[in-house]
Amino acid sequence: MCIVKITITKKIDLDGAMHTKTHIIFLCLSVMLLLSFAVKAETSNKHLLFPGEHNPFVFDDHPMSRDLKYPEWFKSSFLNFPEDLQDVRRDKKLGLIVYFGQDNCAYCVQLLDINFKKRTDIISYTQRFFDVVAVDIWGNLPVVMPDGRHSNEKQFANIARTQFTPFFDFL
Repeated sequence: MCIVKITITKKIDLDGAMHTKTHIIFLCLSVMLLLSFAVKAETSNKHLLFPGEHNPFVFDDHPMSRDLKYPEWFKSSFLNFPEDLQDVRRDKKLGLIVYFGQDNCAYCVQLLDINFKKRTDIISYTQRFFDVVAVDIWGNLPVVMPDGRHSNEKQFANIARTQFTPFFDFL
């Protein structure tokens, strides 16, 4: 156990500004504390969903220079959402999931590579109850929105208030 004694000495200048030695001591202690947490911890396999695989919750989240490849089971769509919704009703599914993503998004890659490629439970549930259509938030492909208005992928993403990717909109 480490006990640190901090004495506060205040000095008031003529202009009324207060300076303390405590600020400097606090800053030094904060830096030391942060540096102590900078040591890389070993990850344990006991909390994994799939023992033997790498931990899906520990990954490099820096922007990646990689074009997204959507799973083959995503619906091939002309981004005409009224027609896609008719298909959903005809197939007696619960709804349409609009997946908003972008290239170079580490979280999008993680979602697509882990949840939508390796997790057969997620894949089978999603395919059974939903159609999934992908939208590139920076794309320029024409879109017919659910209310019939026309726009492009980027404008549609803004209208859907997509602020982060990956993002899902359930129609």
